[in-house]
Amino acid sequence: MAIIKKEIFLASRFEEFKEIRTRLAKKIEKYPFMEAIDLNDNQASHRSPLEESLFHVRKAEIMILLVGETYGTVPEGEEKSYTHLEYAEALKESSNTRILIFCIGDAYAGQFIEYSKTDEKMKAWQLELEKNHRLSKFGNKDLVEEITENIMIMLLSSVYDLNPDENLFITQDEELYLDDMEEDENFLHDDEAEFLDNKLSEQQEIGITDVDDDIEGFDLLKIPGKLAALEQKKEAQVAIEIQDYYTARVHLKKALELRPLDFETNYWLAKLYVASAKKNLFFEIEEYLLRAAKIALQDNNRFKASHCYQLIIQASIFSDKENEGLKYIELAEDITPNFARLYYEKAKYMLYFGHDTQAKQALVQAMNIRMDILKDVLSDPFFLQYKSTINEVKMDMKSHLKKSCYAIASQSNEMKKIFGMDIDTINIDKLSIYSLWKYARSNFLSQYRLLKTQISVVESNKLESLEEELNDLQEIEKIDVKYLRFQYDTIRQSILDIVLKHKKEMDAISFSMQYLGGFTAILIGILIFNRDKELSFMAFPLFLVLFFGGLFFYYSLKKKKENTKYKQYLSDKIDSIQKDINNLNKYYNSVKSAFEVFEFNTVSKSSSKLVPLKSLNNASVGSIVRVTPFSYKKYMEKGNSIKILEDFPECLEIDNVDIDKNSFLGKVLKKNYNSIVLSRFKAY
Repeated sequence: MAIIKKEIFLASRFEEFKEIRTRLAKKIEKYPFMEAIDLNDNQASHRSPLEESLFHVRKAEIMILLVGETYGTVPEGEEKSYTHLEYAEALKESSNTRILIFCIGDAYAGQFIEYSKTDEKMKAWQLELEKNHRLSKFGNKDLVEEITENIMIMLLSSVYDLNPDENLFITQDEELYLDDMEEDENFLHDDEAEFLDNKLSEQQEIGITDVDDDIEGFDLLKIPGKLAALEQKKEAQVAIEIQDYYTARVHLKKALELRPLDFETNYWLAKLYVASAKKNLFFEIEEYLLRAAKIALQDNNRFKASHCYQLIIQASIFSDKENEGLKYIELAEDITPNFARLYYEKAKYMLYFGHDTQAKQALVQAMNIRMDILKDVLSDPFFLQYKSTINEVKMDMKSHLKKSCYAIASQSNEMKKIFGMDIDTINIDKLSIYSLWKYARSNFLSQYRLLKTQISVVESNKLESLEEELNDLQEIEKIDVKYLRFQYDTIRQSILDIVLKHKKEMDAISFSMQYLGGFTAILIGILIFNRDKELSFMAFPLFLVLFFGGLFFYYSLKKKKENTKYKQYLSDKIDSIQKDINNLNKYYNSVKSAFEVFEFNTVSKSSSKLVPLKSLNNASVGSIVRVTPFSYKKYMEKGNSIKILEDFPECLEIDNVDIDKNSFLGKVLKKNYNSIVLSRFKAY
């Protein structure tokens, strides 16, 4: 797709700023997406000089207007100078041209303009410019190179605002390896990452022709107003793509007449007015965007509403309305406290109005939420004029990231040691700022996953079941086992069942052997009695004693041997179960120790801010939140209630959280407008 070059019209008195114009034209031509229109090039044209200049003004996307201290030549038949007429053409409602005004000369050296005292036309024009635009002023017109550099920064920033294409403006930075900016799909698209990161909620753009999911195709024919409005919006989309912003505005106004409460129409009409950067449009912009924000909030879409407030913040900058900007920053922070793009816009606002400290804080907040916002900062030419501030933020952030990475790495290795896993070694000092952030994030999530895996294998009844079996075996060990016979090949069920089974069996054998012994003794007695009656009577008692004594001795030895085997098996079984119980207790202690490392250190320390979790206010049922003592207090101060379920298995012996001291993770089970129920166990 061919790039449509953006025409940049250079307007000024030719001789007054000749050197600046020449330098600007050369710098602009270095960019393949821009073309400088400088009519001081003596090129021939079939049009008159005035017609030629006005023709190019209408075509240009941006006008760079250089204003000095003299009014300039007035064409024959006109009341305004050439430059003033060019400005007036760009100012028309039908114009697509954004005007950047640079006032150069001694009259602009102070805080306020020294209006011309000798030329009423010049004075009137100065007042008009000040009323309609944000003016950049340079008191010493001899600082040609400095003025040119500042104009280029403002020009590139304006082009970026109109078409924020990072490929056009990306800058290489020693602390930021842009190759690392590619999303790691195995990481960012992980299920836990979706729970633990709200990045996907930050809609980067709002489509101009978004259609309700439940109203498509032929159903639209049943709603002619909506269909007609959609056609107007599609025409506006085409006009925007060819950079015909006036035509786009015309179509959007028609769409607004058909559907005044359409979010996209209100939003995009305001967006196009913001692109024009005209002070007198601020209240109209505010009206459109406030209406759009109310529509978004009605649909429970806080991020769309926040986008609306951010556009008003942008408008407050070029309209020099500092108080209004602060108001909308606060509104946006209230509904989307974890929106990185909001703090990015806040940083620009604070820098413009000279609040460097607040700007640094805003940039840090943005990067804590989403470190790759740093790429946007380095791509946005607006920040080129604040290099020292950006470098300070980067240095502080890198120092903080190093400390966080060392702490999280130490905690990760501590958890791995607990479970007998290999520890990681990495030279953190050599990592880029983005790699440090990514390392901290991945290790935070690795700890979470490791703990989640270990906790998931904990079965609350496993230890209880083993303890019950151990008690049964110890009871069996106490009973009289002299009639039991041990058989290894018949052990199929629990030891108690075996005991009962073989006790009955041995009772039967013992009974049978008693009858067999008595029967044998009678037979021997009969035989002896038949041969020698006297001897028989004498020997019979003896035989009985010897027979039954021998039989008793034989079975006693046999049973003793078998009972010894049984008791040994029973003892081994008891020892085995006791060992399993001890191992389980050790495992549970390991899980508990790892849990304490994670929640009392990683989650509760500032390092965990590197992984943005949903807040109590913004969490939905099923999401995981990090509750800090501060967020808990703020949530309760609003009259809300929080129920924390301490539902970990008893075997883990996890202490109840001390919310005054520590943070914790919780899964949202229930939530309504003023109460929330969190499960600590289900967060894992």
